[in-house]
Amino acid sequence: DVIDYNERFSERVIRGFGDLEVKKKLNEMFEVRYPVRETEEK
Repeated sequence: DVIDYNERFSERVIRGFGDLEVKKKLNEMFEVRYPVRETEEK
């Protein structure tokens, strides 16, 4: 069914965007807690 496929596809895309946002927020929190300045200086 095309409609069923589209619904599943949009769900997967939305879930993917959600994961990206979560990863971004986790990275920001991680950087704030553990600043990675040593690698930037080298």
